Amino acid sequence: KKIAKIHDHYLKYIALEPTLFTLNHRFSYRLLHEQNDEVMSSSFDRIAEGVFNMLVHNNFLPVFRYQKEDSTGYLADKLNQKFQDYFSSSAVEMSGRILTKINFLLLDRNVDLTSLISHTWKYQPMVHDLLGINLNRVHVPISS
Repeated sequence: KKIAKIHDHYLKYIALEPTLFTLNHRFSYRLLHEQNDEVMSSSFDRIAEGVFNMLVHNNFLPVFRYQKEDSTGYLADKLNQKFQDYFSSSAVEMSGRILTKINFLLLDRNVDLTSLISHTWKYQPMVHDLLGINLNRVHVPISS
């Protein structure tokens, strides 16, 4: 048999559950609020790359919703540019692919302060905020 194409994909996200993924960026909140523009810009690039890969891998065509006044507008612009480059590239083969149009909401945690102290009725967000979840594992410190 003949090999027609080889695709090498470096996915920049980790799927923990069917509807939950992580970019696995440590200290991302702190890095996004650095005074150093180069560090902040590279952090936004990594986040945009990870979110873009997740959306393309799952055949989603997003419509981004965000507030233009905060950092989510910057991230949405980066993602829009990635999608424009992706669809304008001649290497993209769309035959047989069905894209699902979705609304993708981008929120800045600085604007929504209640999300920092409140949790949903599920334990996973609370455990993630209080103890930290890394690759679907929780490290519980034991005091002696």
